[in-house]
Amino acid sequence: MDTDRLIEIDDTIDRFLRGQMSPEEEASFKSDLENDANLKARAISQAMMVRSMQNLKATTSATRNPTAATTVTPKWRIGIWSAAAIIVLIICSVPCIKLYQSTQLADNYLAMHEVPYTPSRGGDSLTQVELNTVFESVKSHKDLNRSIEKLENIRKQINEDKICNYGYYEYEVTWYLSLAYLEKGKRRKAAQLLQDFIESHPNEPRLGDMKELLNRVKDI
Repeated sequence: MDTDRLIEIDDTIDRFLRGQMSPEEEASFKSDLENDANLKARAISQAMMVRSMQNLKATTSATRNPTAATTVTPKWRIGIWSAAAIIVLIICSVPCIKLYQSTQLADNYLAMHEVPYTPSRGGDSLTQVELNTVFESVKSHKDLNRSIEKLENIRKQINEDKICNYGYYEYEVTWYLSLAYLEKGKRRKAAQLLQDFIESHPNEPRLGDMKELLNRVKDI
């Protein structure tokens, strides 16, 4: 997403926090929050930053002026604070916070690891290109539902025939499928995939990253 688009999104969130939207705009924005995980994550981050600033200002004011608690707050500040509280209450319920944590965890791991080309491990070039196309789709958040469906079908083929071409890439398939599920907020599904692979492949040399990811998922 380009910089201009991100600035536009942040401006929209800011207008919502300040209560500057019409009822129609606000209803449309809330609908977008429910249907766009990335927008929701960005809104949560911005809203919680506003809340933190409010708490800091309140603490500082109370320290400097013990009578601040009885001071009348200007209406425009109440508007901003109320909107910030509303957005936190609307989208920062426990399930939404966990969704945010899940997507952020997936984003971090996707950013840390390049999509692998591993011709030395076997398989054919067409299989490698096919898989890496799916992996890139997961990394760029393009049609996650289709990517999950594709990877699940590949995983099923691997389970039925370990020596099929896809079998050379069972680790990668499990890794990216788990991250795709995390992007969708399906933590239990991701954790189960990781756990099953770890238990069934005790000699896999790359289990360190997978165990670390599993522990991070369990902490959410």
